[in-house]
Amino acid sequence: MKFKLENPQHQITAIQSVADIFRGMERNTYDNAHNEDIHMNVCSLSSQQILDNIQSIIHENGVSDTQAFLVNENDACIEMETGTGKTLTYLQTAYELFRQYGLSKFIVLVPSVPIRQGVIDTFENFKEQLSDKYDVTPDVFVYDSLLLVR
Repeated sequence: MKFKLENPQHQITAIQSVADIFRGMERNTYDNAHNEDIHMNVCSLSSQQILDNIQSIIHENGVSDTQAFLVNENDACIEMETGTGKTLTYLQTAYELFRQYGLSKFIVLVPSVPIRQGVIDTFENFKEQLSDKYDVTPDVFVYDSLLLVR
């Protein structure tokens, strides 16, 4: 059985809202995001520019300041209801951040082994379609800290 990639409007809005946090950022390239053969994600925006972008996104999406729980930190928590396609949405967000800004390193933290397996399965089920849509195939691996224990 093959799953078909669909993008309901709420997922498109979520993906673009996260990408818009970095609106105005210089795209990461070899010249500005490499240091001694290490490729990094570099953000050229100030904390204030990020906060301004977040506030704009909140208002564009019709969210009140009290609902947004804004804090003056460089963190963003994006929440979606159960069953709305969070896993596929955040995977596509990573692809979109690469497409728009050249960001190429992402860590997905999950609270349990079954959820980790669900993320892996979702990626595998949609890998070909995501590669076709975004014209890139990422190098994905599962990090296991227990393998480092001797």
